[in-house]
Amino acid sequence: MTTIGRVTQAQQFTSAERDLRASRAELAKLQAKATSGSNIQRPSDDPTGAAAALRIRSELAAQARYQANGADGTAWTDAASAALTNSADLVRRASALAVQAGNGALMTPAARESIAKELEGIRDDLLGQAKTQVQGRSVFAAGAIGSPFDQTAAPYTFAASPSGSAGVERRVSATETIRVDVDGTAAFGSGASSVFAAIDSLAATVRAGGDTGPAIDTLTAHQSALSRQLGVAGIAGARIDAASERGSALALGLESRRSSIEDVDPVKILLDLKLQESAYQTSLAVTSRVLQPTLLSYLS
Repeated sequence: MTTIGRVTQAQQFTSAERDLRASRAELAKLQAKATSGSNIQRPSDDPTGAAAALRIRSELAAQARYQANGADGTAWTDAASAALTNSADLVRRASALAVQAGNGALMTPAARESIAKELEGIRDDLLGQAKTQVQGRSVFAAGAIGSPFDQTAAPYTFAASPSGSAGVERRVSATETIRVDVDGTAAFGSGASSVFAAIDSLAATVRAGGDTGPAIDTLTAHQSALSRQLGVAGIAGARIDAASERGSALALGLESRRSSIEDVDPVKILLDLKLQESAYQTSLAVTSRVLQPTLLSYLS
């Protein structure tokens, strides 16, 4: 035989209080979401979503590092490109002066001396371009700090620019690393075979009234070398730009995924909040009317 127990007033109050607490807790949860703008207040709210959001945030941080590396790499390739362009113009001017000095019949000693001094000025300007630095590190000497030349044994020998060296590299994606400096030896030559030594020799030839034809051929070869290295710097810069664009697109997609997991929908959360507030207020009003305390409530 089943016995049906009497529902006391105390039990009714307990049940009503439990329901009100649940409604109030849901209201507080919605208010926290509306205030923070996040669907996940603590990992226990959505363990799967929280884990996915952490992975995405880690990937976003990695993309930010790659973008920063790319920006730094661009500074290196831009500096190298500018220096190589200026250097090519200087060598072109030196070639023009060599052609001018080759007309020996019209060259007076004073004119030859003037051309020789201008050539030495061009050499000094070229040395300045070859010493181009980014953040105190040489663009043409594998990132060496200080002067890029070792002049203890032979003039115009680069301190740290061995052919085929790795140089200065920047990682611009999880799978791509790009060299951002330029081999100074390949660009300017080294020692007696450098463009600086070639201009020194040309200046001496001009002063002596000698044949400048061989010097013109040598400068043409140096100009070609500078142009080739300018192309190398340009290709590196283009690769960095392409990697940056891919990284930006990837970061945008990651941010969209993160937002879909973590961020609240402002319209939906406000609507849910209003509905929950109305439900809570209604529950309070109904409970206060239905569960009126009486003398019998205290005696039961």
